[in-house]
Amino acid sequence: MRRTCALLALAFLCCLVIGTANAHAETAVVLVIGKAPAKDRTTAASAVRSAARSTGWRLIEAPLTDSETATILDCLKKPQRWTCMAPVLTGKDLQRLIVVGLDPDPSVDSGAGALVLTERILLPGSDVTASDQRSCSKCIEETLTRVAFDLTKELLEEAAAGTGRTKLRIVSTPPGAWITIDTTNVGLTDRSASTFPGRHIVTVQRDGYQAETRTVDVVENKETTVAFKLRPNVSAPPVPDVDGHPHLVPAVVIGAGTAAIITGVLLQLPPDAGPGKGEQPQYLINTPGAISVVGGGIAIGVGVYLWVRATQRTAPVSMPTATITAGGAVVGWAGHF
Repeated sequence: MRRTCALLALAFLCCLVIGTANAHAETAVVLVIGKAPAKDRTTAASAVRSAARSTGWRLIEAPLTDSETATILDCLKKPQRWTCMAPVLTGKDLQRLIVVGLDPDPSVDSGAGALVLTERILLPGSDVTASDQRSCSKCIEETLTRVAFDLTKELLEEAAAGTGRTKLRIVSTPPGAWITIDTTNVGLTDRSASTFPGRHIVTVQRDGYQAETRTVDVVENKETTVAFKLRPNVSAPPVPDVDGHPHLVPAVVIGAGTAAIITGVLLQLPPDAGPGKGEQPQYLINTPGAISVVGGGIAIGVGVYLWVRATQRTAPVSMPTATITAGGAVVGWAGHF
């Protein structure tokens, strides 16, 4: 018994919530006019209603009389559209209106099945209609449904954004980042932009910082705020040490310097005097050998310097020196020891 009472109470609460939501929801009606065949008008009306419901619109079946339809169409030609047609719509508890015109395409042979779809959307208190037109060649039922559905979705988004009641506010730290909502650039942060309810992809980017992208769900007739904390770009990745061998490069440099000195010494060896000539060997200083010895000494000095840096991980208090003299070169180490 208690379980039954609990279920009944829960069902009552659900009905109350749904009824309250519907009571506050703005209702709409789809009005289809034109000279297209009745079957095509029915197909277009069904597609338009599906698109409207997919965006949260609540549609009601409120057939309009011929005189009411004529009044609405006449009001659409006047500057104050909503004020003109408000008596008709208010009497039927309507706050939104979609007018669809479907006619044969006059530029195409009447037997080709081509239609022109003209659609206008009017929201409460607004005298500006969101309107557009699409052509449908060889307009079979499937094609007409797709064209009408896509056009309605576009116009509903345009109309919602045009009211300025649904907004997306984007802030960033630091400010001054460029904002892209879906595929539209809207300016710099911090900024509020009018948009339509639903899911949006927001990207912000600024020079010197990494671009950030988020998916945001925007609620109708409210301002949704999304905040970004931008991360600075790293100018250059750190140069890693040689894995596990910090002394490898210094050792190679020292080895190369040692090899250069040995080569230079070999180049300085005197040539043989020649058999039987009794000549004394001539000890000459040749340029390639001298350069090799000096370069090798400098390389060894640099290698030792790098070795000390790799060992201490700090700048050394001493450094290698090399001086070329008239009779050769002097290689040493200067500093505090």
